[in-house]
Amino acid sequence: MGFFSNLFGGADTKAANARYKGFGRGIDVQNQNRAEFRDLYNPSIQAGQTANNSLLSLLGQNGSQAAYDAFGQFKEAPGTEFVRQAGQRGIDNSAAARGTLFSGKTLADSARFNAGLADQGFNNYLAQLSGLSRQGLSAQGGLANGLTGTGNALANLYGQQGNALATGIIGKANRQTNLLQGGLNFLGRAAGVNF
Repeated sequence: MGFFSNLFGGADTKAANARYKGFGRGIDVQNQNRAEFRDLYNPSIQAGQTANNSLLSLLGQNGSQAAYDAFGQFKEAPGTEFVRQAGQRGIDNSAAARGTLFSGKTLADSARFNAGLADQGFNNYLAQLSGLSRQGLSAQGGLANGLTGTGNALANLYGQQGNALATGIIGKANRQTNLLQGGLNFLGRAAGVNF
């Protein structure tokens, strides 16, 4: 058994096979990491893409219907109507206390309040969408860095796995060559010829 073990599968081949399998486990881990990176970053990337699309629509870059729909989303955004109603109620209560609820001054105050609120609210909405868009862009960068790192690790592991396989093959070939050379030298000496 020792002769055939040395000839066809010595310790170096077993070690190379063990290294090959170990690198294979490392490859599995890196592939799992790659999937986890995507799962981790995708929600932020999708939120950023949605926000970016809303920004483009609000700015008219996706057509007039998309701009109309996006502005409708702004008007329906949480808090927009509440703030408008609370402010209008304050104007109305103040005017009622003064006895000027249906006066031109109250109408002018309401118009001024609503115009200012719309301008401020719209700018805040744009800022919030811009923040989400930047968050998505940042997440894309994080994902790209993570995937680059796992890609580099995978390339390294595949190279090491190939080297381990080659080491086993070369070790086996060297053993066989040495055995053959030893046999030829023995036969040559017995016949009086040197190889």
